[in-house]
Amino acid sequence: MAGEWCPIDCNLATKPEVLELVDETGDPADAVIGRLVQLWLWSAMNSEDGTARMTVRRLGKLFGGSDTFWAGVQRVGWLQVDEASGTVAIPGWERRFSSAAKARVQAAVRHAKDKVRRSSAQGGGAEASDPGRSSAPELGELGDKKFSSPREAWQEILQAWAAAGSGLKPWKLDRPPKGADELLADSAWCCEALAAIARLPSCRFFKTPPTMIQLFADGFVDKVLGGTFDTAKASASGRDFGDGPAPPKVFTGDVAEAFERTRRKLAAAKEGT
Repeated sequence: MAGEWCPIDCNLATKPEVLELVDETGDPADAVIGRLVQLWLWSAMNSEDGTARMTVRRLGKLFGGSDTFWAGVQRVGWLQVDEASGTVAIPGWERRFSSAAKARVQAAVRHAKDKVRRSSAQGGGAEASDPGRSSAPELGELGDKKFSSPREAWQEILQAWAAAGSGLKPWKLDRPPKGADELLADSAWCCEALAAIARLPSCRFFKTPPTMIQLFADGFVDKVLGGTFDTAKASASGRDFGDGPAPPKVFTGDVAEAFERTRRKLAAAKEGT
């Protein structure tokens, strides 16, 4: 299908996993990369979640490489083979190759272009002259950053959140929200979270500042980076009362007369006491 694509790391040839496969199999790097990319492209076109009915032998027929090669791909963590069910799966599919992942890549490209445009328009002083800009980095600036521990990742997220100022609801605890440990152990998610924090203050969707608990909610970071919250939220009634209460309802006709009678009775009873 025209327009289909999947993201590939620019440093794929020097990834430790690729170098291990080259050393283990003796195959040249271009052959190793070619087989892997063919697998990912085929999966992007034929699988919704990175899992497909496939045997190791068929992998070799479709994309080249011996059983030993594909066993090596499994060993380095880039393939899961379930011989009992006759399926193969690509670990981390949702984060790397899903529609949400591609939306994050596109968002990062847009942000990079916007940053260059702002810098050019303001003579290179965009960051210094824009007081509303968060000091948290954008996704494209983070790359494959690794955190030594969940605690280190949490400290960076906490600092970025505080630096965003009034655009986000302050987090007054020194510990992350309950159940956040698994996400904080994922460096890739943490990088995406930092990029999302940088975007949140400019998202017009929210009536009240976003909270730290929302940040760790399932799918929230993906939606922020994908642009889901960029535009203002439409009011269900067609009128926007902001964060204040809606104006009082005005009664008319028989309802107004009944309301007035009730009000008079209540006032008379109050005077009688």
